[in-house]
Amino acid sequence: MSMIELLRSPNVTITLFLYAYIMMLAFSYTAIVPVFFFTPVHLGGFGFSPLLISIFMGLGGLSQSLWLLIAFPWLQARYGTKWIMRLCALAYPFFFAFYPMCNLLLRWHLTATFWAIAPVASVLGSGVAMSFTGIQLVLNDVSPGPEVLGTLNAVALTLVSGLRAFSPALFASLFATSVRSGVLGGHVIWILMVCLAVGFPFLSRWVPEPSKQGGNKSCSHMHNGRTEDGNEQ
Repeated sequence: MSMIELLRSPNVTITLFLYAYIMMLAFSYTAIVPVFFFTPVHLGGFGFSPLLISIFMGLGGLSQSLWLLIAFPWLQARYGTKWIMRLCALAYPFFFAFYPMCNLLLRWHLTATFWAIAPVASVLGSGVAMSFTGIQLVLNDVSPGPEVLGTLNAVALTLVSGLRAFSPALFASLFATSVRSGVLGGHVIWILMVCLAVGFPFLSRWVPEPSKQGGNKSCSHMHNGRTEDGNEQ
């Protein structure tokens, strides 16, 4: 199968677009949030010390692991991959909006409220990481056959590498510009992030339905190869 034929296969193009969109949200977030944690409160950040930054980022990483190891398998088995993708899509805008809202709590000297909300919101919001695993499962499912699955994943990784080449620098620069301008309390970057995330719920409607035969493609291919050739492959 040629590359053009692969890209024209049912649901492949929209899945690759969704894959790239999700990765763009992830790369932009990871570029902004460490600098945001360090930025002083009056400029629009949290004003954390290096120790607090490490603790918060460690908490986020741990909670992502727990979501993927514990929650994702149960939710995927019970509701399906498309349901998880739509849930993550709905959560993304609120997850991004949480950061400027918590900055306002610090500006208003509601420190106790901030510490009551911020860690919990960070743990819950980390559940959006389930979309990374979800879109990979969707990508595997839309593959026309096991013989082109490697090629399809290579195309997806090429798209991701292209995004990784410029998106962190771009969004870090946009964050710096947002802080320097002071417009809307330095929160323009988060408004942009929320607007980008709002597109995800609409795009998630086009997540392909799982193929009933998707899980049996490899088995069917192996079976056919054995019966035709008379040998194990």
